[in-house]
Amino acid sequence: MAECNHVFIGRSDGVYCTKCGLYMTAADYVAFLHPDKTAAKPETQPKEKPKRQIRKRVRNDE
Repeated sequence: MAECNHVFIGRSDGVYCTKCGLYMTAADYVAFLHPDKTAAKPETQPKEKPKRQIRKRVRNDE
């Protein structure tokens, strides 16, 4: 990988280099771009959205 100055083209199943033909999945490409951030980041589940606050009805004649 170090010999090529990669030029990546994206596809629905990943990315590939037009110069050397290297193929990577989307997760591999993210790890390639940010190697220090992806190694230390644990996978977490998304938080639930808070419920909407119920508001009191306002009368027009008040």
